[in-house]
Amino acid sequence: MVQVIASVLIGVGAIYFVLMAAFCVGFKRLQKVKINGSQKIKFSVSIILPFCNEQHSISQTIESILAQIGVDFELIAVDNASTDNSREIVDNFAQTDSRVHVVSCATKGKKYALLAGIAAAQHDAIVTIDADCLYGETWLKNMAASYLQLNAVLLAAPVCVASSSTFFGTFQAVEFSALVRCGIGAAGVGFPIMCNGCNLMYSKSVFSKLTDPLRIAQPSGDDVFLLHSMKRKYPTGIKFVCSRETIAHTTPVTTIKQFLQQRARWASKAPAYSDAATIVTALVVAAEQIALLGSLVLALMQCWQPLLVVGLSKLLIDSAIIFAAPNRFGKKTLMLMPVFEIMLSAYMLALVLGVGKSKQWR
Repeated sequence: MVQVIASVLIGVGAIYFVLMAAFCVGFKRLQKVKINGSQKIKFSVSIILPFCNEQHSISQTIESILAQIGVDFELIAVDNASTDNSREIVDNFAQTDSRVHVVSCATKGKKYALLAGIAAAQHDAIVTIDADCLYGETWLKNMAASYLQLNAVLLAAPVCVASSSTFFGTFQAVEFSALVRCGIGAAGVGFPIMCNGCNLMYSKSVFSKLTDPLRIAQPSGDDVFLLHSMKRKYPTGIKFVCSRETIAHTTPVTTIKQFLQQRARWASKAPAYSDAATIVTALVVAAEQIALLGSLVLALMQCWQPLLVVGLSKLLIDSAIIFAAPNRFGKKTLMLMPVFEIMLSAYMLALVLGVGKSKQWR
């Protein structure tokens, strides 16, 4: 019986390895976009910024947007019933810069705020961002150029957790980078499965033709559900771009509780998925975590082969995903990968058990 279980665990590990290897290949296959650094793009964009109680970060976010060069835009900031000083901060920007427009949305929920912002948008090209992210001054120009060159219906770009000197912050940066690269890699092999709503660009006219593209009844997942909706109707129009200029930068959370709440919020939308590629990927990843934990149990019974095969293969392929392209991670991070793998399995188990459930705005 032990040998049968061991064979099953090793089989799951092999499937996971093949899937992640395909994502690595897909990451390398993304179409490159050429940008003229000095030429202004004749294109107008509506940037949607939903916010709720973001007084500690929203000023920096808006400043980074107003510093954008090379493309015309309007910034629509949607107040979703903030109770702190966020609205006052945004109003001050609107009084001094005509590109900033403030919209109120009394119905609680980020998805309702997005719908209000899109309804108020004057341009067909919509870009969505978050109030706790920062964007380089050529970010919007590169997004617009990529959107046009790739003839995209929906364009997704990467998000990066800012560098941290703490162990917990580094773990978040590594884990989030792996998620982002898996999403990009899946798109590279023709099966887009996920994206991030703080760095998306799409057509308002196309959005208006879709039926409930955000799955409004679901409290989370505006970005992924939109991706799936557009993928069904425009399968060749989903494009991903990955360059340093198109990265959105966010910050790590500071506590384990916040981390678990955030990941639980992300995981809560999984039961509502209907996209086959996303479901298969989620099942394979979950099965791999179970296989790793099962391998640890068998190791305690003196059956070491599954742990060696499953554990080492996962460590190798996950490291390949993290270090597939030049980035800020160095040898020190590579040495910590075994510890990160254990932490990853532990928090995923915690999510399965229902720890850290969140009803926060996002």
